[in-house]
Amino acid sequence: MPASDVRSKGIPIELDKPRRLRYDFNALALLEDKFGSLDAALEELGKKGTIKGIRTLLHVGLVHEDPTLTEYQVGKAITFEDLPRVVQAIGDAFKEAFPKVDPPKPPETPEGTMEAEPS
Repeated sequence: MPASDVRSKGIPIELDKPRRLRYDFNALALLEDKFGSLDAALEELGKKGTIKGIRTLLHVGLVHEDPTLTEYQVGKAITFEDLPRVVQAIGDAFKEAFPKVDPPKPPETPEGTMEAEPS
């Protein structure tokens, strides 16, 4: 999938208004700033799932639309009832940001030729 496809998309989510959740390079850098590393941010979502962590993950995925958006505003836009769909949308947006890419195939050698032996 070309990188331009990922940039142009996002996961739709209805909060205070219809929004698109997207984890571009800027969002990932913000996650590193907030959590110390991308691994720590992913651990927050996958294992701990704290309210503050979920709010932060949601916020950094939305600031591409509105750089003035604050974590506080994001927190006001969700309720406990929203948590399952919000967490699902965050997971879907991460999957979109990191699409599974097939590993490159090794180069083929023409039939009947031998590779040179190391000297």
